[in-house]
Amino acid sequence: MNRIATLAAQILQDDDALTILHKCGGYYECPKGSNDEYLGPLVGYAGRYDNGNGQQLQFVGDVYYNFAQAERFPHVRELFARGILDALNNDKIDFDAVIGAPMGGILLSGDIGRLANRRTVFMEKKVDEVETPTSREKSHLIMDRHELSSGDLVVLSEDVVNNLSTTGKALEVINAFGAKLVAITCAFNRSGKKQFVTPSGASIPIICYKWIPTQQFRQDDPAVATHIAQGYWVPKPKDHWGVLMTAMKR
Repeated sequence: MNRIATLAAQILQDDDALTILHKCGGYYECPKGSNDEYLGPLVGYAGRYDNGNGQQLQFVGDVYYNFAQAERFPHVRELFARGILDALNNDKIDFDAVIGAPMGGILLSGDIGRLANRRTVFMEKKVDEVETPTSREKSHLIMDRHELSSGDLVVLSEDVVNNLSTTGKALEVINAFGAKLVAITCAFNRSGKKQFVTPSGASIPIICYKWIPTQQFRQDDPAVATHIAQGYWVPKPKDHWGVLMTAMKR
């Protein structure tokens, strides 16, 4: 058994999804003191809100699920893919293709498609305007490498479902081909939602390996406002993952 396989076997000794993610180095929880005060940095989430002054600010929280750390290990990724496929089968959801959302859903979509013997395709993100100190990046999704066929029943693969903003963009791409989105899958669903409601009012099930609703805050929420005002938070957690891991160990 090679080194990676040995490490994966050790990780998979526990079948709890959150423990597995933790062993892979992909789980951050802000440490707290005896009075529940935050002792480490908070983290920014993908979701945004209008602060009333025309600014779109990030929601923040004290927990982050970084599935990129887990997807490095084929055995771990397959465990999640099998669990997701079992859930799809239990719900009797038939599909022709799995489409990976960039970037987190791409590798996972390949494993689901392989196990289900279904076509696997993925979308890419095209940047329209780069991020600046005063504005966020603007982008849209495209399918440049692959395509769908009219009438295809499609499962969308993501790693972590947060605020479903990527899902809305992906739906537009899928509809443009005349295909139909029948389910959204993910390793972790922290959104608190079990259905995605489309602009037309249709409800699409969210199939996850781990259902884990996670609280998020506005930056002016009294629970986090002092921390945010002091700049003690990380807007892009994956870019400073080592800092977060060090803070949690301390």
